[in-house]
Amino acid sequence: IAELAELQAALLERAARWVKPGGRLVYATCSLEPAEGEDQAARVALVPDPIRADELPASLAPTSQGWLRTSPAILAAAGGLDGFFIARWRA
Repeated sequence: IAELAELQAALLERAARWVKPGGRLVYATCSLEPAEGEDQAARVALVPDPIRADELPASLAPTSQGWLRTSPAILAAAGGLDGFFIARWRA
């Protein structure tokens, strides 16, 4: 996990430099590990663009930071959902 988190941090840092003024950066990872999700998002040097509840299906809700975390337990009756972390920023 540590090696992947280091690579993800470098990718996010570089991608953040490429976002043009008014542009957005979306980071999504298929991982349940905070080191690959929340810890990465906390370091991004752009303006947060929180994900809003009205942008999501009724069964999903953003975190207090405006990020989205899903787990396999969500929608279990319909076969489940993969674990994801998603965050968004604007330049």
